[in-house]
Amino acid sequence: MERSNNSLYSKIIVPYANRCSDLFIISGYASSSMTERLLHDYPSLNITLYIGMTTHEGLSKKNHEGFLNLTNQYGERIKIMYQITQPPTHIKLYSWIKDGSYYIHFVGSANFSENGLFKLNELMVESQQNFEPLYLEQNKKSVPCTHPDIQKLITLYDDSIDTDPIIELEVDKDLVTENDDSPYSRNERTASNARQRATEQSFSIFFNKQLTYITHSPSNYYDIIEIPVVFKNNWNSSRRGINNMFKAGQANYLEQSNKYPFTNTFPYNRKLKFFTDDNKILEGRFDEDHDGRLYFYDDIYQYFANRLGINEKRPITYLDLEKYNKDFVKIYKINDTEFLFDFSNRV
Repeated sequence: MERSNNSLYSKIIVPYANRCSDLFIISGYASSSMTERLLHDYPSLNITLYIGMTTHEGLSKKNHEGFLNLTNQYGERIKIMYQITQPPTHIKLYSWIKDGSYYIHFVGSANFSENGLFKLNELMVESQQNFEPLYLEQNKKSVPCTHPDIQKLITLYDDSIDTDPIIELEVDKDLVTENDDSPYSRNERTASNARQRATEQSFSIFFNKQLTYITHSPSNYYDIIEIPVVFKNNWNSSRRGINNMFKAGQANYLEQSNKYPFTNTFPYNRKLKFFTDDNKILEGRFDEDHDGRLYFYDDIYQYFANRLGINEKRPITYLDLEKYNKDFVKIYKINDTEFLFDFSNRV
């Protein structure tokens, strides 16, 4: 078992770089400067790098340009792959190849970056497990950094940070406040804001790509359905469905219409994931005991109240939906448990 901060580079890279021919890596995040360091320090080493979070948070333009330059400079010695499918990959796996076979693997928390291998406290564990299927799967999810349409497939965002092109740090809000003007906190706020923008842009790209694909090639009629938010002209609508909380505090839910029975779209008793048009992920379930009801782990009432601009705690009415200019959610099936959730009121 290897632990940084002193330093992982000297423990999982240096001992193997001269005696192995290839290094395969899957990393949530990675930096072009770290990649360049290895290629320069070890002229006989070939590197294949899969970056798994590009489909979720995108990549800085500076980092992307660095990878392109390395590809042009080092040719066949380097292969950089960006993941373009959901869900994103957060794995950190380093695999050394010797004499054409896997020699040793390291699995743990360290991204392939200066932060991961030099600066932060990370944990990497030696493993002899067969990871070849994982690399084959990751290859199918990814495209080369040189792909001609890469700007359409992932988000490339501006990066003004002078440290690692991608920084993955969870900041303690009790320790670093908005008024904290230290260089560390300023950099972290800049990084956090950049990641937030990238996440929203990447999410939007994913949503629109899936929307276009499903709209043009639905597998069957029930791959695209509409769910009323509140039923029109229903005397009990203020105490059922998303307003069910106003009936003795019971759980809120979305209710099926006669046109689109839920049994044709949602599987029973499985966690369902909904990617919304406003860059959020909702999770829910379709219980066998309640055929006509779609329950959510999230507060589905509050979600719609926020979208409709309702600040007070009161039932959502059909009039609220008329003012918003939409009275239903459109659901697009991606696979058995993942769906797009479109409540946009754009024409």
